[in-house]
Amino acid sequence: MKSETYTLGKLLLFQRRYVIPTFQRDYEWTRDDQWELLIEDFIAAATRLNTFTDKASPHFLGAIVLDQMPPDKAAGLELHSVIDGQQRLTTIHLLIRALLDIAMETGSTKDKQLRRLLRNPDDLVESEQETHKLLPRRRDRKVWLNVMADKLPSDPISHPYYKGRAFFYNKISNYIKEPNTSSLQTTFDDLVDSLLTLFKVVVIELEDEDDAQVIFEVLNGRQTPLSASDLVKNLIFLRAEREEQYDINHLYDQYWGSFDDKWWKQKVGSGHAARAHTDRLLAAWLTAVSDKPMYDTKRLYGQMRRYLATCALEMELVLSEISEYANHYQDIYAQRIESPRIATALHRIRELGYVTVIPLLLWLKQQATYGNLETSGYEQAVLDIESYLIRRVVTRDSTREYAKIFWSILQTARQPGQSSSDQINVVIREAFCRLEGSARWPSDKTLIDCFERNDFYARMAQYVIKIILGGIEEQIRSENPQIEKAIVNYNNLTIEHIMPQKWEDNWRIKAEGNELLLAKQRRNDHIHRIGNLTLLNSPLNKLQSNHSWTNKRRALQQFTTLRMNIDLIQNSKWDKWNEKTITDRGRFLAAYATRVWPRATID
Repeated sequence: MKSETYTLGKLLLFQRRYVIPTFQRDYEWTRDDQWELLIEDFIAAATRLNTFTDKASPHFLGAIVLDQMPPDKAAGLELHSVIDGQQRLTTIHLLIRALLDIAMETGSTKDKQLRRLLRNPDDLVESEQETHKLLPRRRDRKVWLNVMADKLPSDPISHPYYKGRAFFYNKISNYIKEPNTSSLQTTFDDLVDSLLTLFKVVVIELEDEDDAQVIFEVLNGRQTPLSASDLVKNLIFLRAEREEQYDINHLYDQYWGSFDDKWWKQKVGSGHAARAHTDRLLAAWLTAVSDKPMYDTKRLYGQMRRYLATCALEMELVLSEISEYANHYQDIYAQRIESPRIATALHRIRELGYVTVIPLLLWLKQQATYGNLETSGYEQAVLDIESYLIRRVVTRDSTREYAKIFWSILQTARQPGQSSSDQINVVIREAFCRLEGSARWPSDKTLIDCFERNDFYARMAQYVIKIILGGIEEQIRSENPQIEKAIVNYNNLTIEHIMPQKWEDNWRIKAEGNELLLAKQRRNDHIHRIGNLTLLNSPLNKLQSNHSWTNKRRALQQFTTLRMNIDLIQNSKWDKWNEKTITDRGRFLAAYATRVWPRATID
């Protein structure tokens, strides 16, 4: 590689075009994070130039990495691909455009000088697009032509380019109009001269033997916080460029362009575990297709690099498969599932937040897509996974080994000879059934025992309780064909204690002394069990409050529509409500739960 330091005045006078590759990330510099600091440095440099003239210290802007492309034969201009530095190079052009606006307004003699920094001579170009020395990503080029024009559109769209030009224009205009000893024109000239002579940048020009990806990684992946998917994207497309058989723009549009949608940039998860959908997808895909467990978004770039170095696949095949997995991923997260039961199962799995199961789910959908797994087999496998997860939530089994468990099941299903249309789901079911110890798939007996004895409300997240009670409610409805179909948003309901947490006023115990103490302890031990819980809308929950069972039942009869609550009203088993009733109802709910989330057995 060749490295040389240039002033901006020299670098931007070259008759060339700087092309931002299609696969580069969006322009992301903002007022608070970068523009304000640049303006401060800009004004400080102008002050130094005015004070010290020839001895003013320069300002270092950083480095840009360029890879020379075949020249534009029609225009005779050099073309350089911007491997790194597009953010600062774009921002400098917006700053110069703002200076040109002010020069035109004030009649400054700097007008032509500034214009030469932004545009190539007209006699060397054949189109307006070729005139501009900076050519952004293809999806941004129309906006760029508008924002670089002398006259802005009457109703400019909300785009960072417009905001940047307006920001720099306002800041510079306000600065040169401040009262000082210099004239407005002198102050403006100092600003332009400082930008062209004091602002310096290191330009790294790649040569044929240089690995652009390694250099990009050093400058970005090991220092500045690019997302994992940004690094992976550049890795894949730089490799594709080296294969020299693709139209890179076409590859990007066909396989990667959809990832520019804001949905893919949204983060899922909470706290330090929150990751963008794109990062989650790439980690899941890599886990599903590779021979090693790789579900770790923190190490995604390194893992992807090792995989691509050994998989011997052309980049178009890699991109095609990622695109297919992206469709499956959106089926899960954007709820694009035709089967209501499978949509519900995937919704519950997603709500539980166990991301390490996503590679297995995506792989299953890929097998179903290519006919390696019949629809019924795919649905059975999804329901088995849901059952495994829900039952373990109820029994409070450890989730620590989930990545290892789901990886081992995926590898078992991927073994040669297990891809006939009716075998993959059987292999997966048998693999779940054989899990033992802390990895077990809980039995009906274990599940029922937990429903009878475990503290749910104080030991389990409320959204999980809603998933469980909601599943039971759906099962009650499905088992009675006479019940009208209804769509219930269980997230909008609240959890109600039938025997209230503050039971002392209206649920008194007839006992004294030690018997009373033991009875209170026994009652408090039953309060948070699932047999004592139900779902209500918020107004009805407030109406229930700490009332007696008689009053609560009367209110339920008047307002509720949930079948589990109608059972509380009509079933004589619940005429009296006490600790034994809570245990009995827990067993009653458990019977439905074993049918919502059945556990398979093998001989």
